[in-house]
Amino acid sequence: MSILVDEDTIIEILSRHLGSIIDHIIEKNRFPIDLEYDYEDVLLYIYRRLVKIWFKNIEPTEEALEERIKQVKRRKRVELEVLLSYLISRYVHYRRALTVSKGKE
Repeated sequence: MSILVDEDTIIEILSRHLGSIIDHIIEKNRFPIDLEYDYEDVLLYIYRRLVKIWFKNIEPTEEALEERIKQVKRRKRVELEVLLSYLISRYVHYRRALTVSKGKE
């Protein structure tokens, strides 16, 4: 029986398989993300969205997550890059909204 993935494992898997793509997207699009400070938050945000899209909101096992990432990277790399770019832009928007709402308090 496989167990669900914990946060540290999620970060490690996404960083290993998608890290260079994510870094490239952030630099290319000049997203205002401090990779030293926000990197893990970005990865967890992306993870939650990928679970919703790829697994219909059902938490995958470590093996299922890794296999799906590898499959998409192999077969649909351009689409993956577009999706990641969109998710990162949504993360930036989300962070701005949080900052604005905290500033009003």
